[in-house]
Amino acid sequence: MIKDKNIAWRRKRVLIKLSDMLGITANRLASLGAGDAVFQEVDAAVQLAGLAAAAAGDEIFDLWPLPWDMDRTHPLRFRYWFSHSTTDADEPVFKTFYKGIGKQIALTAANSSPDETVTHDAHTVSTSADALEITEWAESVSDTLIASTDFALLLACEIDNLGSAGANEISIFALEIEYTLKATDDTNKRRVTNDAPAAPNQFAD
Repeated sequence: MIKDKNIAWRRKRVLIKLSDMLGITANRLASLGAGDAVFQEVDAAVQLAGLAAAAAGDEIFDLWPLPWDMDRTHPLRFRYWFSHSTTDADEPVFKTFYKGIGKQIALTAANSSPDETVTHDAHTVSTSADALEITEWAESVSDTLIASTDFALLLACEIDNLGSAGANEISIFALEIEYTLKATDDTNKRRVTNDAPAAPNQFAD
């Protein structure tokens, strides 16, 4: 096994659409989080809907299973995909709360006692209305906080500050998470004895 710490291991990205998150009501229109965040059409010509940020503090929640191939000794990074409906150069700020949770452990709100609150840098939007916006990556210190027994992360995605934007001008599409892939070791190696192809009659009696 390679043990050179100077090797830059590959990283992997997962895009979680807010419409797929668990913290929404049964009619799939309104968020269960604080505030009055609801899904709205970004623009009639775009034919896309996002979670409208009506006010600072609007949020949505999710449960994200930790990937089996994630190296927990490297930190997670987060960024947001959203749009902004006006031509003003507003500067919204996002927050990501997360809490590790193991199997058979009681569920609680991710932002009630988070392992960490990741505050993203203010993002200056384009002055083109309805432009796609993607924040810079915000790096966590999850490598010091996620326990070996944690099976998933409870997440809270929040618009911390509208940055001079008006109500419902910001429509959030997704949270993107980046993690480092784990190198193969003795406990996670492929369970094969060689690279020879399987015999054509392998399932025969």
